[in-house]
Amino acid sequence: DSAFYYSQSALALNKLTNKYRSMGFNYNNIASIYLNQGDYKKAKSFYLKSLNIRKKHGNKSNLVQSYNNLGNLLIYENKHKEAIP
Repeated sequence: DSAFYYSQSALALNKLTNKYRSMGFNYNNIASIYLNQGDYKKAKSFYLKSLNIRKKHGNKSNLVQSYNNLGNLLIYENKHKEAIP
């Protein structure tokens, strides 16, 4: 679909220019697309990529979003007990 295409295109461009903050957003958007398609394994993979970039490159203001999305993913997977710290 077009959302996936544009997110992948943006990610490729951001990789070329080392725009890590934007890459974190791109990975997060791709993960959300997979989540909405019910592909939780791929969603988790991309949420973790987003989280790792945000940790590595000091984007602490967006770490909350990454942790929140991973928690929501656990709820979608009916892993409610794992979603509670």
